[in-house]
Amino acid sequence: MKRFKRILVHISAEDPLPSKIESAVDLAHRNDASLTLFDVVPALSPGHRILKSETAQLDVEDAMAEDRLEKLDAIAAGLDAPRIETAVGHGTGYIEIIRRVLSDGHDLIVTAPDGPRRLAFAGAATAMHLLRKSPVPVWVHSAAEVGAHGVAVAVGPFDTERLNLGLNRTLMQLASSLAAQRNEALHVISAWRLQGESMLRSSRSSFTDDEVNQMLLEARAESRGEIDRLISEVEPLPIPVEVHLSKGEPGLTVADTVNEVKPNTLVMGTIARTGLSGMIIGNTAEQVLGLIETSVIAVKPEGFETPVTP
Repeated sequence: MKRFKRILVHISAEDPLPSKIESAVDLAHRNDASLTLFDVVPALSPGHRILKSETAQLDVEDAMAEDRLEKLDAIAAGLDAPRIETAVGHGTGYIEIIRRVLSDGHDLIVTAPDGPRRLAFAGAATAMHLLRKSPVPVWVHSAAEVGAHGVAVAVGPFDTERLNLGLNRTLMQLASSLAAQRNEALHVISAWRLQGESMLRSSRSSFTDDEVNQMLLEARAESRGEIDRLISEVEPLPIPVEVHLSKGEPGLTVADTVNEVKPNTLVMGTIARTGLSGMIIGNTAEQVLGLIETSVIAVKPEGFETPVTP
């Protein structure tokens, strides 16, 4: 977590999670990082932006921005943070947040689902847009984090692609650092399966059940070996590390394990195999996000290009 030095905290007018701000302040202290409290007011059409009467004229959009800035300043005044500033953008929420990241060099976005709900990503438009399009990690806080314990990290698939290998290392480093800072357990979650198992056991295959069972053992052992290698690459941790390796489809298996373990935060990747602009979130990540209530730190691989222009 020490990689984060410029943290942008998105605080909407309907923000239900003061714990999000507390976590950002704690992270800023631990990393000597700066904080920017940021919100966006909608851009109004010319016909709705200016209100006139016989004695006065009001720019509604500017007035809304000034009001939000005053409220953000009041929040900032009550925080014990190393370095803190406030700002308000005009336009579409996620676009202006990403533009601010690009222009000011922020390396982490802290946000929450839209509205007073638990982590229901299907109804969290701004959060989902950020998860899909932000070029930097996004920490989406959930009310379910309060009272939960431990940090989880979802790793895999383990193949020879440089993109996957590098992303898995980044996820493990972030999760282990966060768990160590909080002095909490680290849960390493992964899924494994033998591709084509049902076909191999069918009459179309010449393999015996014993041979297929041996392939299963080898597939599981290979995945466990890759997990152990990842763990060995991080600094020795003064915290418990528990591996959860389950057979099954990755999205459902990871989500089931997260809901069973109930960590306060899940660190995961949101894209598997491409750095193309606009190519965003993989099927596995979509499945996991749709089935959990845990706070999520979502990371994209090196080389990802946001479709949002400065």
